[in-house]
Amino acid sequence: MLSPHLKTFPNLNRQFYKYQGTGNDFILFEDYDRSFPIDSKLISHICNRNLGIGADGLLLLQKSKIADLKMRIFNQDGSEATMCGNGLRCVIRHLGKSCTIETKGGISLCEHGDSLIKVTLPKNEIVHSPIALPNNLSGHLVNTGTPHLVIFTEDVNNQGIAPELRYHPMFGPGGVNVNLAQIVSSGIRVRTFEKGVETETLSCGSGGAAVALIHKQDVRILFTYYELTFSFDTKDRIWMEGPAELVFQGNLCLKKPE
Repeated sequence: MLSPHLKTFPNLNRQFYKYQGTGNDFILFEDYDRSFPIDSKLISHICNRNLGIGADGLLLLQKSKIADLKMRIFNQDGSEATMCGNGLRCVIRHLGKSCTIETKGGISLCEHGDSLIKVTLPKNEIVHSPIALPNNLSGHLVNTGTPHLVIFTEDVNNQGIAPELRYHPMFGPGGVNVNLAQIVSSGIRVRTFEKGVETETLSCGSGGAAVALIHKQDVRILFTYYELTFSFDTKDRIWMEGPAELVFQGNLCLKKPE
């Protein structure tokens, strides 16, 4: 039965696929005829881990006029995002082939592999560096298809300031993703407080790319349980490489009460 605030929606019966890329999980729908009902409350309900399927976000795979396919990304709260690196790899795993993908953040080149998938980030712009922050902190504002704030620190476990910066007026009404980064011998440890999810996610591809861009060299980004590799090509594009896998698939059946 639908939640009371969804009673006005039509019945929904669609096949879905649950993917995860380095712990960042998504519900994917093929929407080539663009018939999926775009509604923030419905999407939030589907992503709810207690009431719905449960995921960090929802992906719609659609036709594109400027690339092989288009990916639309919706956050756990139902808001639409411009770009998601982990989501991109999940889409390529689903397609099982190399291709170009259009997002609101730009077009990405994507290479399919048996174990790992490589994708480019559609943008790699340093917007403001350094930028003065509250509590005498300093950070870097970066756009890797979606805005990220990068703060290098000696302790990535101290995330107390992340929610405050996420909503800080200096980042406008849309806010910013907050990444704490710590350089270690094996790479850079990163913890990301992601907007739209409003908590830490197990990994964030575009956030890792933002850290790599400030680091200015090829690097392994170490998230809570997984790692991603970032490299730069001769055209100064950032390539992200890492795994993605199908968790399960099924049919989503939402039916209004009689």
